[in-house]
Amino acid sequence: MPSTQLAQEYHSYLIRFRRAPERPFTWHASLQDVRTGEWRHFTDLSVLFEFVTQELSANDSETPEE
Repeated sequence: MPSTQLAQEYHSYLIRFRRAPERPFTWHASLQDVRTGEWRHFTDLSVLFEFVTQELSANDSETPEE
């Protein structure tokens, strides 16, 4: 499988959650793209889930040719 096709069909992330010390019921998250090593930080979980949803649906319209 070509690496570009693999990149479109496979995503791997490490997500870490921690409670915010200043607000005990608030969670912060950090997400690392395992392939690139890039880190992103989120203070709002809905933004984290929106980001992941966008990443996974980004290539839906670009279906690989058989």
